[in-house]
Amino acid sequence: MPIYNIIANAGSGKYLNIGDTYTAQNGTNVNVYTGTGSNDQRWYLDSLSTTKELLVYLNGNRKFALNAKRSGTNWNCTLYQSTTETEKTDEYIRLERVGTTGSIYYIKLARYDGRYLTIDSEGNVYWKEGLSGGTNQQWKFSVIPTPTVVSGDYITAGKDGWLRLYKKPTCSRTGTTVSIPLTLPTVTYKGITYSFKNKKYWYAYEGHLNGSATSMVGTTPVINKDGKGYTDEYGNYWMAVGPKVINPSLSDSATPTPTEMYGRGKLDIVVKSSDGTLYYIPAVVGDTKNHTWNNGIVQTYRAYPNGTWDPATTNFDGLVCAEFIGSFVNGDMSGLGSYSIEKIIYYKY
Repeated sequence: MPIYNIIANAGSGKYLNIGDTYTAQNGTNVNVYTGTGSNDQRWYLDSLSTTKELLVYLNGNRKFALNAKRSGTNWNCTLYQSTTETEKTDEYIRLERVGTTGSIYYIKLARYDGRYLTIDSEGNVYWKEGLSGGTNQQWKFSVIPTPTVVSGDYITAGKDGWLRLYKKPTCSRTGTTVSIPLTLPTVTYKGITYSFKNKKYWYAYEGHLNGSATSMVGTTPVINKDGKGYTDEYGNYWMAVGPKVINPSLSDSATPTPTEMYGRGKLDIVVKSSDGTLYYIPAVVGDTKNHTWNNGIVQTYRAYPNGTWDPATTNFDGLVCAEFIGSFVNGDMSGLGSYSIEKIIYYKY
């Protein structure tokens, strides 16, 4: 069923958003904010019917829905987890279409007369009595593209062929190309040399998903053990990538946050064989490579937010930018070094 961004001012404004960074609890404030693509701006409805009562759930935690805090002249809009039908009295809404066609609606409380979802000049969201017809009461419902199962011709690699490398991009939408830095300086720290030149040393592995990732993808993630590498229900490999793959504007002095990394899209890790053929490895973000300071893409053994060293034990020469998550042991990555890293493509949901 559809997942939506709900955009203020008839679709030309900011996005309906929960006010406390991805903290869904009774009383969490709802406001509007610049579109970020994060899960705290994704909303779930079973339809856009104008003839029945509906609930608007936070997609990241579908136990919580938009709610009316009945106090004062204008009732604040918050989240609430209803456990009884009586409690849902403050949550049921009806949609009224603006015009005869299109995806712009007024949102009104279904069980109270004349209370419409409204924003003020400071971005506060509340249930105002009376329909003004202004754009501050008009909301555009924009469908967020849903993932599809990865398909197409592929070859295999790794021990027992656990990894699928597809012959074409694994997403039909236009993505953002992330170039792999090839001009990083060679540095020496505590007698160990770090050189970032070997395009065939692009991969690594880890054993588990980040707990923040599993709470941010919208619903409980499916972890299919496809051989050694964990995949989601669509066939994308759970992987760790650098924070600037997803958020290129991340400050060098900022710690990556769950909301800017997880559940925001999918990836193709693009590698090249010795004969020049490109292959595409479908991925979804299950952890953040924080030791990529400050390029944010390639392993540097220096951590966000301030470049603190976590040094290697031997000399290092590689462009490690993708870590597979799964149940791996030594030897499971055999053959992956036959391919060189070319780029990463990010497809935003």
